Amino acid sequence: MHFLVQRAMDAEKGFFQDLFLKNNKEISFLVARSLFDQLRQMKRRTEGFAHLLSKEEFNPGKLRDYFRYNFESDPFISGIRIHQIEAQKWTELYNITAQVRPNSFYLGVVEKNLTRVYDRNRDWFSPPFQIPGSKGGRPSFSWIQMVRASRKNSIPGVMESRIDIGALFESSSRLGRSGRGGVLLVQRGLGILSPEKGGWQLSEADMDQIFQQPMGGFLRVTENSTNLLSFCSLRVLDRLNMPDWSVVVIEDQREMKKVTQRLEWNLFVLLGVGVLCLLLLAKLFFFR
Repeated sequence: MHFLVQRAMDAEKGFFQDLFLKNNKEISFLVARSLFDQLRQMKRRTEGFAHLLSKEEFNPGKLRDYFRYNFESDPFISGIRIHQIEAQKWTELYNITAQVRPNSFYLGVVEKNLTRVYDRNRDWFSPPFQIPGSKGGRPSFSWIQMVRASRKNSIPGVMESRIDIGALFESSSRLGRSGRGGVLLVQRGLGILSPEKGGWQLSEADMDQIFQQPMGGFLRVTENSTNLLSFCSLRVLDRLNMPDWSVVVIEDQREMKKVTQRLEWNLFVLLGVGVLCLLLLAKLFFFR
């Protein structure tokens, strides 16, 4: 009977492990969906700003008024930088909560060849980058929006919206907080983008499994712990425009043990009751 109880516990542990992986995979999809919606909304707003720039021919007064009413207190966009190709000048506008630093945008610092940007003629997300001089600060990334004049069939400028990765992901990951687990944003080759101080680590083997497929989950066994990892890529929602990021939900297996311990205790109680019943039957049979 003890052997049968152990076999039953192993089967139940496998069932609960699969259940946790499936449930966390759904959570990672919900977080990825929230992140996708936030990014898509920002893209639409910056497209409207770019249309205004083209229509008003980079009028400084209307440019600053539009920024003041739409982006100055934005929770995610920390600054916007606009390049006008005819005047060959930059205009920088900052969120009221953002620190103003020189060389804090992707264009002109990381990507210095603006001719290549104009020739490419497409809107895109930049890779994550660290703002120079912000030691220990959270990484940022940018949405590069071309300013197009459709009637003239020309590109009079380009606009960069710098986005705080930590603030953006923190807003989306509130859907999936766990007492013993964590929700991470990862990118191939760069590792964990957010949160920076979560204490979690992913090996190259873990990253390979995460980016082999758009959605999934697996059991990770290390020297110090055993974790369940479920993940969902943003490419599931948009293959062409979204960054190559994946949302990973890590569940400490101690959380699963809390669920199975009660079941294990109940099974051993049933085992004890069964033994007592057998002893009672034996007494009634042999000493009647």
